Amino acid sequence: MARLNELRLMIETRRLYNRGIGLTDAQLIASILIDAPTLLWTRDTRLRSVAENLGIHAPVGVNARSKREAQPSGAEARVIFGTLMRR
Repeated sequence: MARLNELRLMIETRRLYNRGIGLTDAQLIASILIDAPTLLWTRDTRLRSVAENLGIHAPVGVNARSKREAQPSGAEARVIFGTLMRR
């Protein structure tokens, strides 16, 4: 888990400000960047856009069949499912 100063540096260097994600989303992204083989899958459009731009979005489908098809071949990758709860 990234410390606050590392998180602030990542937000500045990767220009994640004004992208519509919050501090929790930025912390999730930082954690994924620290643990290189990990990818992020989310239904949140803003978080997904940022993850795609950073190359850490997991192209996992909604149903089980498309999940199996989207598995990386020959490489181990963990997928974290991130969902932002909105009221």
